[in-house]
Amino acid sequence: MVDSCIIEYEMKRLVGRAEEALEELQGGYEEQLGEDLMRLRKFAEEEHYQAAAALAYRIKGAAGTLGWPLISVAANFLGHVIRSLDQTSKGQDALRVHLDTIDLIYAERLKGEHPKGRVLVRELAAVLVKYDIEPGE
Repeated sequence: MVDSCIIEYEMKRLVGRAEEALEELQGGYEEQLGEDLMRLRKFAEEEHYQAAAALAYRIKGAAGTLGWPLISVAANFLGHVIRSLDQTSKGQDALRVHLDTIDLIYAERLKGEHPKGRVLVRELAAVLVKYDIEPGE
């Protein structure tokens, strides 16, 4: 009985510490995300597509873990847009739409599963369909 109480107490304490650490990471990530998004746009505008795609996929992973799931999904879509770019105006239009939408989600701080953000992500998915781009995972 005593052992199970001690174990339960220790588990709650450890979970609490883990939650505090995650909150601290999330707080610091917002500024880092803003910097990454500026770099992402710069890479794309300067046609450094390999670097842009790599950064988009890195943002996808970190954003999903640290409280920005909508940016995570949009960055994943953006990575696929970049990988499929054929230098036509259609591809460039899809690229701009994705970058602008990600910037909007960030600027309006649409964290978590925000309803407005979900609408924006659905619209991005429609852009992928329009340009015949496979969204991947």
